[in-house]
Amino acid sequence: MARTNNAASGRRKNRGTQRAQQQAAQASQTSSSDSASGLASVTVRVPEAGKPFIEKAAELMREGAEPIAALRRAGGGFDTSDPPPSRDQALHDDEAASRRDQHQMARLRNRLETQEMRSAAEIGYKVRSLSGWRLTLAKMAGLIA
Repeated sequence: MARTNNAASGRRKNRGTQRAQQQAAQASQTSSSDSASGLASVTVRVPEAGKPFIEKAAELMREGAEPIAALRRAGGGFDTSDPPPSRDQALHDDEAASRRDQHQMARLRNRLETQEMRSAAEIGYKVRSLSGWRLTLAKMAGLIA
């Protein structure tokens, strides 16, 4: 029985090596076909909205453009119809934003100062209305001149 197992495992090894050799041969054939110049034609299914894009890219490829460049150009990667935004406008927007921020900060600062002054006035009024030993402590603390 041991011989039968050894013989069977030997056959499996032969089959495995034959399969590995076949796969290696297929891989070498595939790699040699990959180095070919390209495909003659390709059929692609696209939604109706994408049809003009694909047609434009195919036209550019027929004219000799690289596929990546053709797809980029068909998608508008090199579209120069809209001028780039001017630096002056960007600087003007930036200055306007900084002025607006400064104005908001000044308003906030004024409101906080008003609140602080009001609270200080309220504290002063309350301290001055103290009497007895509490008034003496307030004078010793320097709250009342």
